Amino acid sequence: AATTSGLPIVHIVVPDTWDNLTDGLDGIALDLPALNVKPTHGALFPINIQVRDPLWPMRAALDFTCSVKPGEAKTLWLDLRDRLLPAKRGLLVSIAGAGADFNAAALVGAELRLVFKPRDAARAEHELDRFTQAKDLYAMLVEEHPSSPKLNTWVRFKGDLEDLLRVNPDHVLGQQYAAAAGIPGAVRPKFTQPTAPDGVPLWAFRQTHLLGQVQHFVDYYIDHRQSDYGDFGGGISDDVDLLNTWPGVALMGIEPEKIKLSNRRLLDAAFKNGMFTNGLPTIQADELHSYEEGINCLAQNLIVDFGNPQQLERAMATSRGVESITGVNAAGHRHIRSSYYSGTKMAEDGPWGWSKPYSYLVCQVPQLVVEYNGNPAAKKIQLELADGLLAHRRTDGGRNAFPTSIHFSDDKEGDYGRGFSPWHMFWGAWKWTGDKKYLAPIVDSSAMTINANALDLLDLRKDWAARNTPPSGAGRGNPNTAGELRPGNRAAGFRGSLGEHFAWQSDGDKSHLERVYAQQIESCASNEYIETEGSLWIDRVGAPTTELQRARLGAVALVRNGLFPGHAVSWNFAAPATGKSVAILVPNATPTGFKVIAYNLETSPVRASMTGWNVDPGLWEITQGVDANNDDVADSTPAVREEKFERSRSLEFMLPPRATTVLTLKLKTSGTPYWSRPDIGFTREDVAVSSDGLHVKLHSLGSVPAPASLLVLRDATGRELARAVTPALAAPVDLQPKVADIVMKLPANTSLEGATLAVDPDDALGEITALNNSVKL
Repeated sequence: AATTSGLPIVHIVVPDTWDNLTDGLDGIALDLPALNVKPTHGALFPINIQVRDPLWPMRAALDFTCSVKPGEAKTLWLDLRDRLLPAKRGLLVSIAGAGADFNAAALVGAELRLVFKPRDAARAEHELDRFTQAKDLYAMLVEEHPSSPKLNTWVRFKGDLEDLLRVNPDHVLGQQYAAAAGIPGAVRPKFTQPTAPDGVPLWAFRQTHLLGQVQHFVDYYIDHRQSDYGDFGGGISDDVDLLNTWPGVALMGIEPEKIKLSNRRLLDAAFKNGMFTNGLPTIQADELHSYEEGINCLAQNLIVDFGNPQQLERAMATSRGVESITGVNAAGHRHIRSSYYSGTKMAEDGPWGWSKPYSYLVCQVPQLVVEYNGNPAAKKIQLELADGLLAHRRTDGGRNAFPTSIHFSDDKEGDYGRGFSPWHMFWGAWKWTGDKKYLAPIVDSSAMTINANALDLLDLRKDWAARNTPPSGAGRGNPNTAGELRPGNRAAGFRGSLGEHFAWQSDGDKSHLERVYAQQIESCASNEYIETEGSLWIDRVGAPTTELQRARLGAVALVRNGLFPGHAVSWNFAAPATGKSVAILVPNATPTGFKVIAYNLETSPVRASMTGWNVDPGLWEITQGVDANNDDVADSTPAVREEKFERSRSLEFMLPPRATTVLTLKLKTSGTPYWSRPDIGFTREDVAVSSDGLHVKLHSLGSVPAPASLLVLRDATGRELARAVTPALAAPVDLQPKVADIVMKLPANTSLEGATLAVDPDDALGEITALNNSVKL
């Protein structure tokens, strides 16, 4: 070749002479002639050799740098990873030299030989590499899930996956990725539904099987991804998104203490990492990512670690922070002032001085504070925000609608932001006031999107059934997502609720649930690797818990962006039983009554503990009987008892083996409302031992003052060691902590191993919860 000016690089293109071969490429033998070049590094001349992937020439299949002696011929064996080369694609080899006298002429006499090996011997490395390349690319496609040939990342992913399936059409994980990504013509792997043991109702078997798949998902991330620091390696501000799944799973009876600890450790990591300032994010971020900077993890902890003083006081700080980013404008409306803020500053100019749909996610924490104790300061701000939104309610085409953004300073409406209905603002306002004006935007859009059991709370059963009756024999689909196996953005699809579930609530036919659970079992099985070892962007993985929560808890406690807890009950099971031992249906939960249908899959009795949540306090009538003919009614005269039942208080039940137990609970006499009660609490971290005694920090957590009480220390046998009178404490109605430090004198040579410390041990104050009243040392 004629020498031309340019860079000292020579490109060698090998045509696709292998199109009729079945063997795989083992490597390339490159015979270099004695190079007539000047040495540049002592007596040596460095060269770089790159072999490009024929599927994607921008990707190197080999990149190797060495030095040769000018005037000395060499043979290099380029031992590539084995490849079954694609047809109609050439192979590019590039050689670069370290001096300007290196060019094509310097390579006269060079030879390049492709060395092949038997196809079966080459397949292992080819399949492993193509699968790994496709897997890693897919992990970064799952947020926006592109599928356009104009986008190189998609083309590369699709090419790698198709090349894998060209060589091995039966590659199961390859098929799963192709189906998950929605590649046209993808063949989904064959799936056989697991079968129920003889005599076990199909709905019960499938529910608990699905619950086991969800547990596997959660356990994988806690056991294999959560570090000693508390994070999961996906960046804390994305790790916290994943853990929206945790509370609902724990409340369903799956490893509640393990999951609670995992939630706590991640929140502690966020605080250790300096991510909170004045209750809001330390960094200045947009309205969605301000919430996702750890505020959502604080909300998770408020749900799963109910009454923890540390979390409640952190929540008070966030409630103060939320108030600071709101204001009342010239129109008299309270709105959020900025969509770009931190705990120390906010931007109100240009496109930032607007409230947008996701702006209201940050209100989750103050709403949970109000739910806990009715704090008047937090409640006032939340109600005024809801009223400000209602002032912009309009009718578009016969449907209720809100503007996607509101400019704070002049109250103008705009078109910034994505569509998201802040239904939790209206649900909370209705629940706290009883004013039906707040229900209109919920009912007009979709009452089934809220977490609570709207069918019964809003008396919508007849209306929903009339509007959602399918053709004869057809199941009711999902009005909110496009297909249960969810190609593309699957994690977001897990947040919606399926029409089939509400159909069961409406007509009692459990075949609706059998279909839902069958779809989700297949989805979990098909995506099990992708959602765990596939290491997707951690913000995008998930497991289907919405319908499980609605069935087992009476409503949803939490799913991502489904913020306001609606669950009526939660569960725990005495070992050796687990959450998978009992299938549970709560079809009609309200604060004053509900039914529980529980099937024990074990061959021995199971002791179940049911804790109340969205229930009114008081004396409840509880009936328990066995249903032998699957009509959800106890066949014989049920046992009847009355017990005190309320939020965070548990009832115990013994469930007979391989039988359906029907529980009916009705409020008979109302008790003291939660918001009218004091609350004193402390945690293990509030207790310390020193030379002068046992130091205890007590927190006032209600919205009414806490009178004086008792603090009692007992040893492991229950013998009293010491006691102290606690002072009266003001209520933190100003969202500022109210604490008292107490020192208890200890008897000489006192052992605190296994001791228990309790405040208000006789429940004399009638507190909001007793969960925060004692610790074991």
